[in-house]
Amino acid sequence: MCILKRWFHILLLFVLAYACSDAPVPEPTVSVMPRFHELQLNDPDGDPINHGAYADKAVVVNVWATWCKPCRAEMPTFARAISAINDTSIAFLFVSPEEMDEIRSFINDNDYPFSYAQLVNPAEMRVMALPTTMIFDRSGKMVFSEMGYRQWDTPESLAIIRKNCQ
Repeated sequence: MCILKRWFHILLLFVLAYACSDAPVPEPTVSVMPRFHELQLNDPDGDPINHGAYADKAVVVNVWATWCKPCRAEMPTFARAISAINDTSIAFLFVSPEEMDEIRSFINDNDYPFSYAQLVNPAEMRVMALPTTMIFDRSGKMVFSEMGYRQWDTPESLAIIRKNCQ
C-alpha cells in the first residue's frame, strides 16, 4: 500500500509540474460562437432569407415564441429601443422556432415594427432558453448573447446595443 501511495504522489508531482509549465496551449480549431450566416432563417412567406441583405449591418437577433410571456413582455421595450436608437446600420430581427402559421398569426394580431423570421436551427445556434438575444457585428461575428428577459429601452440596455453594434 505504501508503494502505491508513493507512485501516486510521484505521478501527481509530474502532472502538477506539467500543468504549471509554459507549454503552449493549442488554439481551438472550431469557433464556439455561431456566426450570423449560420442562422437558417425563413421569412414569413416560408422562403429562405438572403443573409446578403444584412451585409455591412450589425444585427440584433431576438429569439422568441408566441407562448413565451417574458418574450412578449420584452417586445414593447424593444420597439422603444429601436425608436430611440434610430440607426439604419443596425438591423433588428425577431426569430421564432415555431411553425410559420403561429408566427404569421402573431404578426397579424400585433403591431410591432419588427422584421420577423422563422429560426430553423435553434439547437445549432445554442438557444437554450427564451427569450435569447444575440448581437452580431458587421462582419457577422456574434459579439453578445444573453438568455432571459431584459428591458431593452433602459440607458444600460441601449448602451449594450450601441457598444456591440459599432
